[in-house]
Amino acid sequence: MEIGEQKIHCDKHNKKCYFICIQKECQVGRRLLCTKCISSQLHNQHKLVDFEDANKWIKQKEKECIEQLSEQSSEIWRQFSSSKQKINCLLESIELNLMAILSPTLHKLKENLKTNNIFNIAQSLSDFNLQTPKQQDQVIDLQFLEERMNNSLLLLEELNTKVHQLDRRFLWKQIKNFNGHDDVIYSLDISPDGKRAVTGGGDMQMRLWDLVNYTQIGNPIQAHDGIVWCVAYGQNCIISGSDDNTIKYWDDKTMKVIDIKYTNDPVFSLELNQDFTYLASGINNLIGLWSQSDRKQIGILKGHTDYVTSLSFYTHFLVSGSKDKSVRLWNIQTKQLINMFSGNQNTIRSVAFSKDGKYIASGGYDKIVRVWNQSTNKMIQHDHGDIIWSVKFLDDDTVITGGKNAKIKFWNLNESHQNDVSIECERGIMTMSITTSGNTIIAATNKDICIFEKPN
Repeated sequence: MEIGEQKIHCDKHNKKCYFICIQKECQVGRRLLCTKCISSQLHNQHKLVDFEDANKWIKQKEKECIEQLSEQSSEIWRQFSSSKQKINCLLESIELNLMAILSPTLHKLKENLKTNNIFNIAQSLSDFNLQTPKQQDQVIDLQFLEERMNNSLLLLEELNTKVHQLDRRFLWKQIKNFNGHDDVIYSLDISPDGKRAVTGGGDMQMRLWDLVNYTQIGNPIQAHDGIVWCVAYGQNCIISGSDDNTIKYWDDKTMKVIDIKYTNDPVFSLELNQDFTYLASGINNLIGLWSQSDRKQIGILKGHTDYVTSLSFYTHFLVSGSKDKSVRLWNIQTKQLINMFSGNQNTIRSVAFSKDGKYIASGGYDKIVRVWNQSTNKMIQHDHGDIIWSVKFLDDDTVITGGKNAKIKFWNLNESHQNDVSIECERGIMTMSITTSGNTIIAATNKDICIFEKPN
């Protein structure tokens, strides 16, 4: 008999083993028997099993197990293939990521199946009543084989868990693609109820989008006399900033201008806090603070030495990123700088607060996403692979990055080893926004709008 590449011999007679006695009361129960040993067990012939038949049984069970896994994999791919648009690109990404995650587990599973639980299989073969003695040899510890089978079951559980996690966290599908602006889209925001979105671009226009029926609302709005660098969707209003040195307030139903703020420099970033009481604006190297109740400026935050490119609120805290490579944390109640986060090697294009306020993330021209624990200043970082134009928190533990390489990548803050999982797009990701539920990602890819939905 052989287990894997190891030949099994009887330790008593040094003969080749061919039989096992499965009678537990037997003096040599659970032991392999050679031809000499078998002579003392003739009264238990109905309890002796031929290993050749047992081996065939094992191989059959192994084949059935592999076929079952194959059917499950085929079912997964059939579900994936139901996506309607650009599915080939998505499937290629999913396949690579799935194999990278599951290959080690499948390899271990195959090795464990080679040494299946022989004792239990042999018991199921006892009805064969095999009687012909053949050569046999060494004692084998069947408890060890049972443990190996238990390990196989654990590996199967691990496999199912990983597939579930992969499906839950990463297998997004594209459900809509809008032909958007006549020039690059630089800004995007979603309404508080998640039913609308607004975009602004290099064509100096703003456009409204219905996220329920997936249609454009009305005609393009000629919003500014320059690039619309930033937009913010408030309660019953939309705010836009441009390099024509203005901030404009719009009624979100009529899209009529209700207020204009004139500035001395281009407006590169705008951000509303969660309860829509404050607006922050990045104008040159200064951050303006505005009260939303009367739309009046209430303060200026100074400290950056170059353009403020991105802003993000959490309650009364504001984080800012700049062309000066710095990330700064401000208290907007005291209007004081309370922390600076270092490490960026080039212009910062995007910053974000996690939903629980624990983490701050940044990304930019150095292609690295950096995430700081704001209470400990501890930083982790990952390489996106190209210039990062947008950083968002999908949830408290997951950061997503979009950039020049046309990929939206997912980074889990609780995992030291990151699987290279991403959504593939046709063009670079200029900006992104996520619905409050966290189930929909809207990305601006050059001139188009792509909508991705989390699977059920």
